[in-house]
Amino acid sequence: MQTGALSRKTLLCYSAGSIIETSIYAFCGLYLMNFYTDVVFLDPRLVGYAFSIRFIVDACSDPLIGFLSDRTRSRFGRRRPYFLLGAIPAAFFFYLLMIPPSGSELKVFVYLTTISSLLITSLTVFGIPYLALSWELTTNYDDRTRISGYRRLMEIVAEMISTLSVPVMLAVVAAMSTNAHAMTTLEESKYYPAAAVFMGVVAVAAAVITFVGTKESVPVGHEDREGFFRSVHATFQNKPFVILLITFTLVAVADRVTASLLFYLLEHMHGIPKQDSIPPLLAYFFGSLASPKFWIMLSNRIGKKRTYILAMVCWGAVITSFVAVAWSVSAIYLVAGLMGAASSGVLILPGAIEPDVIEWEQVRTGQRREGMYAGVANFSWKISTGLCFLLVGQLLHAIGYDGQVQPTLPVLNGLRLVFVLLPGILLALAILVFRKFPITPQSYSELIKKIEQKESEDNRDR
Repeated sequence: MQTGALSRKTLLCYSAGSIIETSIYAFCGLYLMNFYTDVVFLDPRLVGYAFSIRFIVDACSDPLIGFLSDRTRSRFGRRRPYFLLGAIPAAFFFYLLMIPPSGSELKVFVYLTTISSLLITSLTVFGIPYLALSWELTTNYDDRTRISGYRRLMEIVAEMISTLSVPVMLAVVAAMSTNAHAMTTLEESKYYPAAAVFMGVVAVAAAVITFVGTKESVPVGHEDREGFFRSVHATFQNKPFVILLITFTLVAVADRVTASLLFYLLEHMHGIPKQDSIPPLLAYFFGSLASPKFWIMLSNRIGKKRTYILAMVCWGAVITSFVAVAWSVSAIYLVAGLMGAASSGVLILPGAIEPDVIEWEQVRTGQRREGMYAGVANFSWKISTGLCFLLVGQLLHAIGYDGQVQPTLPVLNGLRLVFVLLPGILLALAILVFRKFPITPQSYSELIKKIEQKESEDNRDR
């Protein structure tokens, strides 16, 4: 494990892997429901059932893949072999997801459930070892923030590609077409597979870059030879990890709530329908791209803990301002840019903090379980995300929202209240929990000294 500063080449090659999961997850999150309900014409309830089954399969596989990755031994290391093993099938299943068969709704439902579950499992095979490797690249406290910052930049690029791929293609075709209706029914179905092929090629190329451009160090600490369930239990004995996990889960649910309601409020409160949403989305991405350097510099100056809390406060303030008044078009671009900047801080800092809890456990037990920690963290995120979609659906029903009619003023106020109140409560709880996080730059330096001392003693005993 490297103790000095990582080279820019290593940072770029490693962070390229973020494109794989981010691009596919972002595309599916934005378009998959709409594709199967409005293009394939599958009953929305069946789509929801398929997604629920997929979430269960996905969440349960995370700790298992982490457990297996921790025990893998090969000439390529214990993380890197999974990169191509997961990315190539993921690209294939992603394409299959966009070419469903014709026939009965039951047939399409079974197809959607099966292929989407295989896709998610493949992404897990890639993603858990990939995340675990980031915790092993360096023990440098500030360098871990740089890793997270580089990853966030790549994620933003991937999100832009995914978000804009279909609207841009449809907008170009609509401008050139003399028959808009044909474009929106038969022709539209052709552009989803085309987007899947493009992103699949990009994903595999990114996996190859990450595989070739990164190296694994021999892990410091004793190998974890405990059974699966004991390893899971051991992660929850790590107090800093539990605090970070609870905080991250609360923030993740708040993020999903705001994302799921964003287009409702853009259209019904700010008068920006989906087809005109590209400019504010670009403003959001501009803020996301411009801000990582700021959050990294601030973290290096005042520490990760204080920076993460500040990012949560800023994000909550911007969310509130988004629905405070019906902004003008130019003002909404500014607010969207600030939302992107604040969200980058909220997303960068956990990735920089997570590796530090591994050293805390190593000092306490002498063992490292990066794969298991990555699996448990992803398991928590996916379960909370699945519950979030269920919760938002129930809240929309409770306030009387009906997508077929223009919302009344009480319904619009209900949307605004849900958008602010629920994430606000979650963020407040997250801040209260994270204030108890014990690792500071000073205490982390002490952890590293203890690890180096123990490693030196072990080397002398050999």
